[in-house]
Amino acid sequence: MINHYCKEYNDNCEGCQPAIADPHTGQKLADNSPEMMAVRAFWRTVALDDKKACHRVWCFNSRAAADLIVLERIGKGMEEALRRSSMISSVMN
Repeated sequence: MINHYCKEYNDNCEGCQPAIADPHTGQKLADNSPEMMAVRAFWRTVALDDKKACHRVWCFNSRAAADLIVLERIGKGMEEALRRSSMISSVMN
């Protein structure tokens, strides 16, 4: 996540959207990278209440069990989207 201070999740706020950092540089991957495109495509399928739960954990350090359960499920979905993206990318190159 980009540092920002939204009090509540907003689909139109860039800072409320998931972001991935390059493990070598620590910089946010470009929006047109295959990884970010896969994560953003997955994120568009996530229910608003689940996005709000993720936002509470990411931005407000929520430790509510319900929020953490949602975050774990969403994380697994993002990992799967990244795996598929990687498989597709390796086939295309």
